[in-house]
Amino acid sequence: MTSHSSHKQNGEFAPLSLIIYNITHCITMKIQMSVRKTTKAEKKEFMIGFLVLVTIVLIFKWVF
Repeated sequence: MTSHSSHKQNGEFAPLSLIIYNITHCITMKIQMSVRKTTKAEKKEFMIGFLVLVTIVLIFKWVF
């Protein structure tokens, strides 16, 4: 996460990283909830959330 702080100096990327942070935070909250009470539907939701998270990370690495 050390490379993350250097991007904050770049003003134009600040909103993008904030959006990505909010999305990942929402996914993390959903994962924590689905871990507590896991049904088949929530397992599917967890997998979708995980794939979205991985995609965001890959896009984030590709952009920077």
